[in-house]
Amino acid sequence: MLRQKFILVVSILIPLVVYGDSRLETSRQLLAQADRLAMLYNWPKASPLYEQSEALFEKSGDKANAIAAKFGYLWTTADSGVSQAVVHEVGRYLQDPIVQENPKLLLRGLVTQAVLDRNTNEVGAREPWEKILNLAKILGDKGWEARAKAEIGQILYLDGDVQSATRMIREALLSQYARLDFRRGYSLHGNGRQRIRRSGPS
Repeated sequence: MLRQKFILVVSILIPLVVYGDSRLETSRQLLAQADRLAMLYNWPKASPLYEQSEALFEKSGDKANAIAAKFGYLWTTADSGVSQAVVHEVGRYLQDPIVQENPKLLLRGLVTQAVLDRNTNEVGAREPWEKILNLAKILGDKGWEARAKAEIGQILYLDGDVQSATRMIREALLSQYARLDFRRGYSLHGNGRQRIRRSGPS
């Protein structure tokens, strides 16, 4: 009788565990896909994936990944407008021990802060992008290292330092091409040219 009860309990629990693992895998896949699209500046397609993965991570109790997805959603929707409430929310997240103790999550948070700052004062976003550059180097994240160099280069251009800007953007592009990441390199190049034409130094 006791053996039968044990078998019954196991037969109930196994599908629940499998379902939980499947949901976690799906949320991670969504987050990875959103990250890929965001790095290619395809924010309209990335933002709903971040929103979906955040909801799934929250349901599974994975707070760190839920915050990661939240950061992604905020930076991909920043162009539609930035409120002070969102700025303060990101500031609170950056002080959260979960973020502070996780360098990769901290990197995401700094990116979100930089993007929000860029939408209010692009030149003022230089400090967070420099923090991103330094942290990306420590983590060995060549993608974000190149992205930070491109962003800093554009800020330097707007600030009138054309020589330094050219050097930084060239380094960013060479880094992407060296890693055979042609689509991302093209995105960095195209996005940088558009922003420089739109906001060239006075």
